[in-house]
Amino acid sequence: MDFLHAIVTGLLCGGAYWWLRNMGWFENRSKVQQALIFLPAVFVIVVILNLIWPSS
Repeated sequence: MDFLHAIVTGLLCGGAYWWLRNMGWFENRSKVQQALIFLPAVFVIVVILNLIWPSS
């Protein structure tokens, strides 16, 4: 079950990265600025996923 949880987490993080790039949030920003945008988004995604589907 943990492997499936890891796959879903990876897919959600990849989807968040794709969505942020398509929305233009990463344009004209350095890699550090991109990371400062992406990491809080990943944090929120992981927290919400773990609230909905806790790993056993």
